[in-house]
Amino acid sequence: MAGGAAVGTARVRIKGRKLSVIRFLILSIAYTTPWIIMLSQLAYYSKIYGPQVLLQLNIAYYLPSIPILLLAGHVEKLLDEQFGSTASMAIRLTAGLSGCAAIAASYPFIPPRLNYLLWVVVALGSISAVAFSTSYQLVAWFRSADTIALGIGCVASGPLALVIQLALHIGTTPKRWQWIGLFEAAAGLVLVGLLAGLSLFWQYWGILSATETYDDRSMPLLDAAEQAQQEHADHARPVPGLPLHNNTR
Repeated sequence: MAGGAAVGTARVRIKGRKLSVIRFLILSIAYTTPWIIMLSQLAYYSKIYGPQVLLQLNIAYYLPSIPILLLAGHVEKLLDEQFGSTASMAIRLTAGLSGCAAIAASYPFIPPRLNYLLWVVVALGSISAVAFSTSYQLVAWFRSADTIALGIGCVASGPLALVIQLALHIGTTPKRWQWIGLFEAAAGLVLVGLLAGLSLFWQYWGILSATETYDDRSMPLLDAAEQAQQEHADHARPVPGLPLHNNTR
């Protein structure tokens, strides 16, 4: 299977260190920011559509993502068979983040009607679920610090959305240029996350597809000490055929 992991090969745990941690952090910020940005304008939505809009938005975002994830499991198998598991992950992550960026960038230009808003949120919840599931499939190849960074990014998108709003001086009723700037900034963050994700594939493609052997140079101290003892024992072991020297007096 092209691009897939070899059958029977044990899953490695890549230690990408600080750079991989930062990239997984950016990756999870990318696919959560558009939704957080939308929720940050809840006061504005409530004025236009009424107080029930929060419940409608949450149903539109989360409920359709469940069947989408179930369907994605079948699509994943088809992509794995066609392109290999590594290329399949790259395709799904690219599609998910590209879709999030396109929705965020086009959102300020949709007609201000509740049904349009809800359908856009349905699309965002569905496509971001694909990016979410694929990112956790990718991070399974990395150490626990990268998994933690992926989770922290989902929380960090909230303060980041607040910083963007403060930078644009957005109040309860945003102006047109502020509205556009808010969601274009969210789209830009998604694209940065896409680059971060693709850079992980580019750097570790050979390891992920099992065409290269992963050499973990960060050997634990205990293993290093045991190896040194073994080398010392091998060096001190007598060679067959050579006389032993008696140093006793």
